[in-house]
Amino acid sequence: MKTVKQLVSVAVISLISAFSVNAQTSTTPTKDDLHKKLTLHHTTATEHANKIKSGATKTTAEHKTAAIEAGKHLNEAKAAHKQLKASIPANKKAAAQVHHDAIDKHHTAAEMHHKELTAELSKTAPDAAKVKSHATGLHTSLTSAEKEHQALKEATK
Repeated sequence: MKTVKQLVSVAVISLISAFSVNAQTSTTPTKDDLHKKLTLHHTTATEHANKIKSGATKTTAEHKTAAIEAGKHLNEAKAAHKQLKASIPANKKAAAQVHHDAIDKHHTAAEMHHKELTAELSKTAPDAAKVKSHATGLHTSLTSAEKEHQALKEATK
């Protein structure tokens, strides 16, 4: 009876240990996962900005929806970039720093354009030229951030 209790105890401890290790590894994204996530959010935010820039969205409500979605993905891209910075191995950090700084610069510019875009869209009669200008700036900043991200990927292979 005593050996059965010991075996059950060992089995339970093994299961708990396995679950805890599995939970830790499954919640920590890999560097490759973070690269994919950053690209996805840059691309999606760029697509929403492009909808406004190209005139695919016609009404102010459609512009607002696209701007909100672009902002959400910009924030997600910034969060993914922050995680990615932490995941770069120590021996690659020096080569990566210039790219991280450039991505941060492009994200800051994109944020500025997004804020200006949403401010313009919140007016009773938004100026179409300003809306297009800020959407273009947002699109350009996000495209530049993704190009820099691709350079970062190459530098940290």
